Amino acid sequence: MELLWCAFDLNRDCNRDCSFCCNKPFSGERFDNQKLGLALAKIETIVSKYGVKNISVPILGGEPLLHPDLPLKLMALLKRLSAKTDVWMYTNGDLLTEKIIKIYKNERIWITLSAAESPTDEIVEKIKFLKRFYRIPRLSVTLTRFNLLRLADIVRKSIEVGFTIRFRNQYEPSDDLISLYEERVPEAIRLYSLNPIITPRNLVYTYEDFWPYWKDEKSPYTCGRSFIHFDADGGMRACSGDVNSASLGTIFDVGDPIEKLGMAVSSGEAGRWSARNISECQACEFKMICQGSCPLTRKKYYGDFNKPSPYCGGIKKALPVFIELCKKKMEGVC
Repeated sequence: MELLWCAFDLNRDCNRDCSFCCNKPFSGERFDNQKLGLALAKIETIVSKYGVKNISVPILGGEPLLHPDLPLKLMALLKRLSAKTDVWMYTNGDLLTEKIIKIYKNERIWITLSAAESPTDEIVEKIKFLKRFYRIPRLSVTLTRFNLLRLADIVRKSIEVGFTIRFRNQYEPSDDLISLYEERVPEAIRLYSLNPIITPRNLVYTYEDFWPYWKDEKSPYTCGRSFIHFDADGGMRACSGDVNSASLGTIFDVGDPIEKLGMAVSSGEAGRWSARNISECQACEFKMICQGSCPLTRKKYYGDFNKPSPYCGGIKKALPVFIELCKKKMEGVC
């Protein structure tokens, strides 16, 4: 297995109440030393069984910095793995301090700031604080109506201040949101192409997690294939964006979550980020990169994993702009 994703909700509490949050209501559960050890043992077994070469570990939420020791404890355990491991943490930034940033940076826990629903000026101040320690900070923007309406302004700030952006689609769009997305996102990416700090490397996972350089029928995405979400109560599930997604067992049992994920996809309980079974995608010129986009969003909108993204119209307008940006960066044109 080339790549395994292990997403963690280390704690299920937060100091915010964002309208788009998929983890509400918060249970207050969190990992302790025992559960961390059991989760690591589960990952070690998967690494050994499947010959995993690379592991991506996003630390999600609640808000991780309500318990700043937990990411450090997790990282200390992950260092025991034979596979190459990348760890990054999403935070609203309210609890960031110089001490935390220095410790996390030293431990190679990379911090991504979530725009959440914070005022733009507040976001910029937090980014400037991060820039004291990271040359190129990263901002994750969930494309809600509120954020779509100010998206061009956020992009202009990225050029002015010097940070990269992750454009992340909302899981449950309304028809009005889909129309606004189609209007705003292509232009925002066109404007983002003027950002001088963009590199070929940091363009991966920029727009809807698309791999811009992918040129194969087989999907490169781990959702439904090699993705496990570890919940704070010890449960494992198929999707970070849906607390009710297919169960993959718990860290307390001896089952293989990868096997259970495969069975869940086969039974229709879970979706795979792949266009293989989506008839509407077969003739699309962007099929290999898009692969139908996020399976959860398809399920939420249509009630069916085997449908194209409800954002399809906007994606078809935005992807050519994004692909051209990637080509220019690869060629060193801009």
